[in-house]
Amino acid sequence: MSEQNTAVQVKILDKEYQVNCPPSDQEALIKSARYLDENMRKIKGRGNIH
Repeated sequence: MSEQNTAVQVKILDKEYQVNCPPSDQEALIKSARYLDENMRKIKGRGNIH
């Protein structure tokens, strides 16, 4: 039986996104979004993106 997807709110560069994923993947999704946000902030801090 497949899991029902649920909506997960993540924030990347101060912008909120709603992503659907199975409950078993929520923790990994949140950790991945946090990792992406941290690294995008580092890059932005260097002035390489706007």
